Amino acid sequence: MVPNPFPERRRKLISVQWLLLAALALSVIVFATLCPMRLRPHLFANPDLERFAAYAGLGFAAKLAFPRKHFVTILGLGLVAAGLEAAQHLAPGRDAHLRDAIVKALGAAAGVQFGLACLIVRRGLAKRIRLGLEAHRPAAAAEPYELTE
Repeated sequence: MVPNPFPERRRKLISVQWLLLAALALSVIVFATLCPMRLRPHLFANPDLERFAAYAGLGFAAKLAFPRKHFVTILGLGLVAAGLEAAQHLAPGRDAHLRDAIVKALGAAAGVQFGLACLIVRRGLAKRIRLGLEAHRPAAAAEPYELTE
């Protein structure tokens, strides 16, 4: 029996590059959440869209940083959203709302789900490349018969 030239690789437990990007995104979110309102960046007209997009980006980066920890990532980012929203009570001039925490948690969950979808697509493409594209193509037409006299 011929050994498999492409042994099944173990998936990473953590991706350092995505972890650094998630940490950067989290630091920007912490600053925007706890800074005075005059220093807060305004990217969209709707602040709920800003919250959702920021946490969706964080959720995407966190999912790619921890590809095997789906539920833990969603739960952790939901707790981060609730904790930062509660911490706004300590910041002067800021107020916390349950609705904002829900929008942030939903954004994080959407980002994690999008990251999961990207991982599934990437895994499928990598598998097709490993197996070779020839295995998925239809068989070539047979050579025409030659008549001999």
